[in-house]
Amino acid sequence: MSNASRKVVVGFALGVLALLAVDFIDRHRSRATVRALKASLVATGEKLTIGELAPQPSAAAQAAVNALLQAALRLRDTSGAPGRTPGAMKMISPGKARVAWRQQDLRQPGLTNTWKQMAADFDKNHETLDQIRELLKQPGFGFNLNYHQGFSLLLPHLAPVKMIAQRLSAATLEDLHTGRLDEAAADLEALLALPETLRNEPLIVSQLVRAAIAAIAFSTTWEALQADGWTDAPLASLQRQWEILEFMTPMQRAQEMERAIGLDTFDRARRSSAFRQQFFSGFNTGPGGRSWPSMPSDASGVPDFVLKSGETALSSMSELTTEQLWRWRWSYQDELRYLQILELMLQVPRQVASGEPFVAAQRHTSDRLARFWSELDRPSKKYLFSGMSLPSLEKYYTKGAQLEMQREMAIAALALKRHQLRYREPAPSLSALVLEFLPRVPRDFMDGGELRYRVNLDGTWILYSVGENGMDDGGDPDSPSGQARAESFTRGRDAVWPQPATPEEIARVETTTPPLAPQRMSREMMKRYGLIPRE
Repeated sequence: MSNASRKVVVGFALGVLALLAVDFIDRHRSRATVRALKASLVATGEKLTIGELAPQPSAAAQAAVNALLQAALRLRDTSGAPGRTPGAMKMISPGKARVAWRQQDLRQPGLTNTWKQMAADFDKNHETLDQIRELLKQPGFGFNLNYHQGFSLLLPHLAPVKMIAQRLSAATLEDLHTGRLDEAAADLEALLALPETLRNEPLIVSQLVRAAIAAIAFSTTWEALQADGWTDAPLASLQRQWEILEFMTPMQRAQEMERAIGLDTFDRARRSSAFRQQFFSGFNTGPGGRSWPSMPSDASGVPDFVLKSGETALSSMSELTTEQLWRWRWSYQDELRYLQILELMLQVPRQVASGEPFVAAQRHTSDRLARFWSELDRPSKKYLFSGMSLPSLEKYYTKGAQLEMQREMAIAALALKRHQLRYREPAPSLSALVLEFLPRVPRDFMDGGELRYRVNLDGTWILYSVGENGMDDGGDPDSPSGQARAESFTRGRDAVWPQPATPEEIARVETTTPPLAPQRMSREMMKRYGLIPRE
């Protein structure tokens, strides 16, 4: 071997040793940093273990849940089943929604049943629906889940609970269509009680299903308020139901449990090769397809050669090798990043609870998260777990804020309807409703001020929130992107309580515009919580 070649080999060996030494130091430094961060969080009262955060099991709560789920299974597949009814508060254009129960014929693309068929089908299920309504009057539901199963925990109860919400919404629309307001109020009250069955379930996917149920209840409440003939008592009862609901605090508890389950996952992945291989088997950790760098001609090229060789090796390694490397080299860096990002995300509900407007809290946190997102390259094997699990949560609290805003709007709209019934004219302001119809002026959750309201010259009124951008655009429902079709009333420059669309507006849109694709939970989220298997 020539002297030059010997120097290259020696230099390469020294470079490898240097890299191993740096890896060893980085690993121990990262482990020490993770332990210090955990200790500081615990010192401030944070709960980091599953046992501390899991609800206490209750036999009575489980019995109530079992009865509800058994009733759901007895519901027949009818014309009132999900997907076979006109959606409540279907947006036709910005600021305009179709009143489903006013439509004379349900036969349209995708719907072949009639109101008469719906009524007959609901009659077949009336005993089961009566039982569900009675069960939902009881407090204290609990599904007694084994949270120590972590992200492999299956949640088969969520689909039946959401299906009940869809059936109750359809039943309310059918009641409204036939003018049975007492029955409509009973169905809507049951629907509003349904989110409470999941309030104390500290799982992100459970809270997202709870949010979906609340959104169904909001749209159905809007439908109910388009009907004439109401009296004050049922409207006041529905208003109290909305006042009971809360979204940000349960969502915060769910994210704290997410953190605890994640930390437990890191520990188990380090201890158990079988668990690690099973958990990470669904990720793309295969060859990267890179070519190896050329051997340097002299010692000066060794550092660059070592670096490029390492990158090529990592991109080419098998799943098993990558998992071992993650365990040895990167797991603590991954865990540190996981903790840091979740702690930043948790600042949003905490800042809101201390009085900061949601838009400001979200913007402040998003700015700080931008640095992490730029470093958290999804295909990176260094951040294998945090890169897989965290990006899907970035807009998690936006959903909660939207629901808090919709809750306040529903409360305000119900109070406005009650004022209209009593005084035969619109309320001059929201503050005029306080004491007689409201305990306080409804809050705009987005900017922390009051919901906006004004009476138009024709006697109608407009109620709106400034929406996600935090800017008051005067109640402008138009989409910032210029879309003619509104997917949701929250997508406008302002989030405006919709006005009922005219038959002409409905006919024009539904004959010229293809239906919007339904929004679904991301596949990554469903996979992470065991709703679908990992490939």
